[in-house]
Amino acid sequence: LITLHNLQLATNVMSKENLSPLIQVGPKYWSLRSSFNVLGCIDIGTHMAFIELSSGKFLVLDTVQINSKEKRAIDLLTDGGKRIEAVVATHPFHTMYFKPFASIYP
Repeated sequence: LITLHNLQLATNVMSKENLSPLIQVGPKYWSLRSSFNVLGCIDIGTHMAFIELSSGKFLVLDTVQINSKEKRAIDLLTDGGKRIEAVVATHPFHTMYFKPFASIYP
């Protein structure tokens, strides 16, 4: 079981450059944490999730603005996006990045 404490320990031991931005939280469930700035200066953070379906494809919950390192990790997990079945938002703020995400992973 991965806990926040274990993740903090791993972050302290390993170089952040070597860590994947995707964290496997449980069987067939990955989380990607990202920055989300309010008023241009307060980072309250945000997240998106990847759930592997029985078909081997992925359901993506929410979207965030992704950088090149995050894109590489998503590409590795989803075979360049070919295994993304659907994208669903659970909150209106998470729709902000639907168009950019869809342009990368149509």
